[in-house]
Amino acid sequence: MSTRPTRALSLSLCVSLIAIPALGGDAVFIGIGRASGPAVINGSEFFDGANLYAGDRIHTGSQSRFLLVMAPQEKSILAADSTVRLRMNGKNVVLALTEGKVTMQTTGHTQIVLADHDLQVHPMPKSSCQTEVEILNERQASVSALHGPVKIAGGQASVVLESGETALVTDNSLSPPSLDKGPALTRSRDLTLVIVAGSGGETHSIRFTFFSRKPRHSPHKPHDDDEDDE
Repeated sequence: MSTRPTRALSLSLCVSLIAIPALGGDAVFIGIGRASGPAVINGSEFFDGANLYAGDRIHTGSQSRFLLVMAPQEKSILAADSTVRLRMNGKNVVLALTEGKVTMQTTGHTQIVLADHDLQVHPMPKSSCQTEVEILNERQASVSALHGPVKIAGGQASVVLESGETALVTDNSLSPPSLDKGPALTRSRDLTLVIVAGSGGETHSIRFTFFSRKPRHSPHKPHDDDEDDE
């Protein structure tokens, strides 16, 4: 007797459930992966159709693409030579992109994080979108709203890309300078976003500046044992 109907039903049930705890462990199940070529999960060779969990690190080879299916309307494709770390943010799946390119299709339960730029990319509330995010080099990344609006947020600032628009993110602060606004503040990120409209090709730029607090150090008081022995 064939077991194919049972296996198909099992696969369907797994894909339709997002972020459920794995049985017998603390790992959170995220989805099922399919690879078109060599891929590595947590440093080990990936077996096609394997389950993926929060905390997993996915890396694709130069000739492979990776499909992550979390639900029928929640899918992401990792391009060749790309790396993401899977995380959870409440009930939403987070793809922390550190290398390469990822395209997400989501109805609101998936978001992409550009950790090196302190930026989050996610759909607008109660809307679906298809978005492509690519790390171009150590200073630049691009975000393209292929279908539907998408929000780029960082700190207290945010900008919405309409369908067809692309944002080029440039990091101007690889060596963050100190500011004259008091000793407690330092500039942690200084980003410029150039928004390119899909139809007319018009551009406008937005600057994101992030601040972080430096720890306050009390003056060092020498102790008796700090004195040099003679």
